[in-house]
Amino acid sequence: MPRKTFSNEAERLLSPQLDKLESASLRLSKYTFIGDNSKKDQINAVCNLSKRNIIPPKVISGDMDFSMKLGGRLMVNMAGSILENSGLCLHPFFNYPMIPGSALKGLASHAAWMEWKEKMEEEKIEEAKKIAGRIVSIFGSPVGSKELDKFIKEKIPSDSKEKAGSIAFLPAASANNNWHLVPDVLTPHGGSDYKNPVPSFFIAVEKDAEFRFSLKKTPRANDNDISLAEKWLKKGLTEYGVGAKTVAGYGFFLPDSAKEENGITLKLASPGFFGGADHGKKEDTLLRAPSLRGMLRWWWKTLYRDIISGKEMEKLEDVLWGATSTGKSLISIKIASHQNLNQELFNYKDRFNPTPEFKRKHNLMDGRPQPQGLFYLSYGMDERDKKRYFLDSGACWKLDISARKGKTKLSEENIRNQALAALSLLCRFGGIGSKSRKGFGSIAWENAWTLEKCRQEAKSFCLKIGIKLRETSAPYSWKTAILSEIQTPWKDTWTVIDRLGFAVQLFAQNYKHDERKAVLGLPRKIHGPRREPMDHQRGQHRPPEDLYPSLEEANNGKNTRFASPIWYHIEPNGNGSLIRITAFPSDMICDIDTSRNMYDELIEHVEKKLKEYAEAPQQAMPQTANTSQKPRQPTFQPSTSCGYKAGSRVKAVLLEEKTKKGGWKAKVEGTDIVGPIQNSDKIPSTCAPGQQVELVLKIAKGADSAFVWPV
Repeated sequence: MPRKTFSNEAERLLSPQLDKLESASLRLSKYTFIGDNSKKDQINAVCNLSKRNIIPPKVISGDMDFSMKLGGRLMVNMAGSILENSGLCLHPFFNYPMIPGSALKGLASHAAWMEWKEKMEEEKIEEAKKIAGRIVSIFGSPVGSKELDKFIKEKIPSDSKEKAGSIAFLPAASANNNWHLVPDVLTPHGGSDYKNPVPSFFIAVEKDAEFRFSLKKTPRANDNDISLAEKWLKKGLTEYGVGAKTVAGYGFFLPDSAKEENGITLKLASPGFFGGADHGKKEDTLLRAPSLRGMLRWWWKTLYRDIISGKEMEKLEDVLWGATSTGKSLISIKIASHQNLNQELFNYKDRFNPTPEFKRKHNLMDGRPQPQGLFYLSYGMDERDKKRYFLDSGACWKLDISARKGKTKLSEENIRNQALAALSLLCRFGGIGSKSRKGFGSIAWENAWTLEKCRQEAKSFCLKIGIKLRETSAPYSWKTAILSEIQTPWKDTWTVIDRLGFAVQLFAQNYKHDERKAVLGLPRKIHGPRREPMDHQRGQHRPPEDLYPSLEEANNGKNTRFASPIWYHIEPNGNGSLIRITAFPSDMICDIDTSRNMYDELIEHVEKKLKEYAEAPQQAMPQTANTSQKPRQPTFQPSTSCGYKAGSRVKAVLLEEKTKKGGWKAKVEGTDIVGPIQNSDKIPSTCAPGQQVELVLKIAKGADSAFVWPV
């Protein structure tokens, strides 16, 4: 049966029953439509169903019971769903989330094995024999590790026979009703800035949910087995995590007393647009471990592009950070705690300018004659129906970075230093979240290494693992990067971003009809801005043209992208703020000399403008582009609206030119007031172009005005 026919038939049969369905587990595993509904919609449906049918959990008691709270989101049994990698272990009748006993036993066994391995590395053979004997007693034999099974066979022959363990690990369930399911997302970027990211949605248990764990003795257990099993299980839950994506901060539980003093303190230096599966939700505006991990991986690669070959870098990346072919990563991160999370809606725009209160509070510049600098850099974050939430500066997190040696001969410190080097680069030059290349989401770490120390660590690491250094001038590397630091007198980061936005915008206007703008990031448009010429563009208008990169490697068709190679990082410094600009010249769009010249001009222009803004009174701040480089068309025409205001009745002339949808346009003679008639369907059919009519002025903004036909 064709897929479409089957989908329609399944929907016809199942839809009438869904209102009666109360099992979130059944909805996820069996009643998922495969038609036009998106994966995210189906996951949201399961989450909403679980909220409507929360049933108190059934208490499962054992000989040893304890409860722990989730420190990160939890994913278990991802393969148990019709949706690819979007399953979750839910009770089939009562909906609450569960963790299978087999997963808990495996986790505790792993923690025990790591303890045995530590003793072996310290060459404490007798202590290792004792631990191995207890492992066999609690978990059974063989234990599943070739290394440990071989040790047991040689050192403890009596324990090498097959036998069952002495402790039963019961399924863990939510300890109360304070849990909920959430849609989550990972967005792989394909390892480059020119691959179009494809979000992958899945379902998870939100952090802070409390789970109850139960262990039960079998007749084979002795008095100490259950307490040791509890110790290893707690260690596994807090240090390694349970379920999927544990190296990305999922599935770990909080210890009884959090050791925050050992963590890395990160502070948000500029407002950040963070988000998960639903950017429009306030509660989803959080710094997520997967996002942080992705950015660490990006900055880590900049360290190696110009010192080893591309193939060697890919292999090293797979070993350290993980890949499908190599298995688990050697580096894991988790966000242990957070403070001062001030989540607010980015709703401060009054047409093209900030609201008066926000403008006064942050001493923002006057946005005329071009759009506000703040909104130029935050474009897309305040759309009318998709306004984003943001975290304001001052938010803090405790970050835990751990490493394991795996099969390498390196120490855990050597491997962890790779993550610290990447974190240092992120905290000195980059940011996290949407618009992180535009100065938003800058993260500060007071112990961040210098660039020189990071590069030295990378070279030293290569020598330790036997990779020969081959220095090149690869793109997106520090050897070819252009760096600049600009000290500003403004402490308020909104002020800094606003001034920076004006400077960057003015530079772009110098190249408004120039294809060289492509090196600033793609896709983007030149010419226009409208398909129809505006009044001041008669004889000079060119329809807007979309610039796309034509990279064979991208293979994304019209969706091919080329993320901006320029990073703006903002951090407090002395009595003001420091702006770091990092540009990575590349020949992926045009020749390397053009890229480098453009970035040199950009940095010089921004430095000059920010100096002018700092020295000039606000009322006298320069608002025109630098015309010394090349001529450009004026972007602002003086208004001759003669004091007309929105709501006024005006005499206007119907124009022959129509809107894209075939609606009427009109103009008030002797002024620059021109625009569409929004309710053109009300205009009598007897009206003709050139006819003077009376209209209500809905928007009075020169060539961007609008009218309505009075009814």
